[in-house]
Amino acid sequence: MKKHELREQGFSVEEIFPKKRMINILWLIFTVLMIIGTYIALTAIIGYSPNRAGNSPLNIGVNASKIPIYIVELIVFVFLYFGLKLVAALIFCKDKDNSAKLKTIEEKTLPIFPVCFCREAFKAWQTVVMYIAPIIVVYAGMFILCMSPPAFDEVDAGYMTMLFFMSFFMAFDITLIAYALYFKIKNKIDYISVEYHIYGVTLYKKTYVRFNRKPGKYLKTNSKYIDEGKFRL
Repeated sequence: MKKHELREQGFSVEEIFPKKRMINILWLIFTVLMIIGTYIALTAIIGYSPNRAGNSPLNIGVNASKIPIYIVELIVFVFLYFGLKLVAALIFCKDKDNSAKLKTIEEKTLPIFPVCFCREAFKAWQTVVMYIAPIIVVYAGMFILCMSPPAFDEVDAGYMTMLFFMSFFMAFDITLIAYALYFKIKNKIDYISVEYHIYGVTLYKKTYVRFNRKPGKYLKTNSKYIDEGKFRL
């Protein structure tokens, strides 16, 4: 839903700027968990047991002639991932022509890779779907390639390295999902607008006070918006 429509309907508005240090810590934790979990899952599916010495399914050697192929495929997966995020956002946008686009965060202290910028606010579950769907699709595709199809008898180190690299991007979005769910539970929000990915979000919550037909004015104080105006119970 468009932000001005939420304000006109009397939703309370609150800007949140999570601490960058906490974001980076969670980002690192999710990245490490994805990498470790991926390796364990791959070796478990192939059937590797650490107790069986010399029977590792991991193909350590990478054919030098395949390196250009890996690079091209990695670029394709990166574009596919961000493209799917944009498509997922457009599905929930009311104004599909102008509301969503990919852009980089302009602040120099923040990551420079593209993020999905939306001019609309979404429900928490919509935000989760928008970011988790591309992760599932791209991760599943790369995970299958890691198992050296069609034989699926060893782990391809080249594709596994690519997946580890993509985990860096995916963990960034998983961190946003975690924050969105946290705000939903703690603040009991109805809508959330992602302004600067995780670094700046706006929360919208239904108010239980009826205003006199006119939307309330909003004053910004300590990153929070306070409703002002006459009201009736």
